[in-house]
Amino acid sequence: MSAGSATRRARPADATCRLEAGGNFDETQAYVASDEPSSVSLMVLNNFTAAGNVNFACSSPTSKQANFIKIVAMRVANLTNTG
Repeated sequence: MSAGSATRRARPADATCRLEAGGNFDETQAYVASDEPSSVSLMVLNNFTAAGNVNFACSSPTSKQANFIKIVAMRVANLTNTG
């Protein structure tokens, strides 16, 4: 596999997870072997000018569960989202 390329799997993802903040989001798919843990990482930049909500959700066509979810928020003086 070369840099910038991705391997496409022939089977559908076992789970799709999404992190939303304001109008911004990040989404990933996980391919989980039976009874094996899997890790996902998501990152969203958003400029809240007032109190706001962050939502995390996963969906799966089979019985899967998400555990040990951690969401970190940081206050910064300036924020630039270029991607």
